Amino acid sequence: MQESKKRKRAEDVKLMFEKPTSDLVLGLIEFIKYMKETSAKLERKGTLEIEAKVGVLVDKFTKQRFVFDSKSECFLDPALQGYKFQSNMSMAQHQRFNQMLNKAVEVKHAVYKRSVQVDETHFVNGKRFRVTRDGDKIVSVIEKLRIGDLNVYNPNYKFDYRISVNLEVPTTLPPGYNGKPQGTRHKNRLSYTMFPCQIDLTQVKSDETMHELEVEFMGNVDEPDVEEVDAFLSSVQALVRQHH
Repeated sequence: MQESKKRKRAEDVKLMFEKPTSDLVLGLIEFIKYMKETSAKLERKGTLEIEAKVGVLVDKFTKQRFVFDSKSECFLDPALQGYKFQSNMSMAQHQRFNQMLNKAVEVKHAVYKRSVQVDETHFVNGKRFRVTRDGDKIVSVIEKLRIGDLNVYNPNYKFDYRISVNLEVPTTLPPGYNGKPQGTRHKNRLSYTMFPCQIDLTQVKSDETMHELEVEFMGNVDEPDVEEVDAFLSSVQALVRQHH
């Protein structure tokens, strides 16, 4: 009976006060707006992409996981130096994410798709662009421009994450293209779409085999909606918290 009264009082408090929006959500929206307002690169026509990569922040000097003076999840000041972000994970961790996402397909009706493609990196006339192939067919030719990154330190879990804003500019094969890439990534990708997110679980073979997890924001990037950004960020956090 006593526990029932306590729950009732807690519900009364919830009804009295509207649940405040997370500082992380508000901070991410401000970051996106700031990048859009200040980057000269956005004068070019292209598709604005917002994505989160799961990985770890690594101290450049000790080569161990970066340690910051915070006991909970937080954004790092972009001016902070001395660390780098690595998006790789073990095969076992990758498989655990795969099992979790497969359950989402069964229970939450996520849309599932598998793709096997090759990304080629080319440098022509001082510009870097990406050619994506499906077999012998060229799927896309993209010049990808980095607008800005926001690193999230997550000391209570095994993974940190990075949120990036990029501009993808469709292009054609430029004069001087010789078909010889400077880098090649063979991607075996599983994609799970649940609006406003697309979650990509990818095994990449290049000089070494990598396992990556990315979450792309599929909502309104022109005027980011609080609920959509909250759902996006909550999806990233839910994935990260699978590994303590």
